[in-house]
Amino acid sequence: MWFCQERRKGTPISGPIIKEKAIALHKKLEAESEFAASEGWIDRWKTRHGVRFVSISGEKLSADAEAAKNFSVKFQEIVEEYELLPCQVFNIDETGLNYKMLPNKTLASSNDTVAGTKFIKDRLTIAPCSNADGTHKLPLFVIGKSKKPRAFKNINLSSLPVYYRSQKSAWMDSNLFKSWFIDDFVPSVEKYLKQKNLPVRALLLLDNIPSHPSEEELVKEDIKTIFLPPNVTSLIQPMDQGVIEWLKRRYRREYISSLLSLSAL
Repeated sequence: MWFCQERRKGTPISGPIIKEKAIALHKKLEAESEFAASEGWIDRWKTRHGVRFVSISGEKLSADAEAAKNFSVKFQEIVEEYELLPCQVFNIDETGLNYKMLPNKTLASSNDTVAGTKFIKDRLTIAPCSNADGTHKLPLFVIGKSKKPRAFKNINLSSLPVYYRSQKSAWMDSNLFKSWFIDDFVPSVEKYLKQKNLPVRALLLLDNIPSHPSEEELVKEDIKTIFLPPNVTSLIQPMDQGVIEWLKRRYRREYISSLLSLSAL
């Protein structure tokens, strides 16, 4: 009961904390039997109650639930006012990708000495963008440090299946985002909506962060943008609800598979 109560508050609970609390509760009960909260006891306790050890991720506990609720109402009103279908509502979100990083855990035999190497922290910024019903996915927006990566020496970068741009730190900035909006997003959405015989009217939902230009700069006729309020992305940002995580997992699986295909039997 104590464990469930604390987890509802979001309190991180580790094995040693459980042991200390169990010993303290045993003392309060003034039980005559001895109790040491051994490793065997905590293993059985976890199995009995279906408790597992997981990494803490995300920012939901620091999110503003009230602001998210208010924005959701406002957003629905905008969608209804402009008579937008799900296929006319888009979202983009950026994330970092350590594209050479290998797993930090491994299976090992009993006589195996497990030694590691320095983490390779080569990073790209990637930004997936799609409409609400998933019928139109734009090419992945990728930002690297090199204007002409050595791996693509003899390849025209515009022929890649991604929208690639370079920046010294490989981070998004307002100029890159504005160029993407004008040069890639707007033409792609216009073409898609015309093919669907729909009005060329769309809304792009995105984070309100310094690397994005203002809403006034990200407008092309009836294709407009709207910013999320602060501290709500973990709750209502569409791409933050498992899409980016899935994308990274799939990339890592393909990356490991490519390395294994090159290794000798």
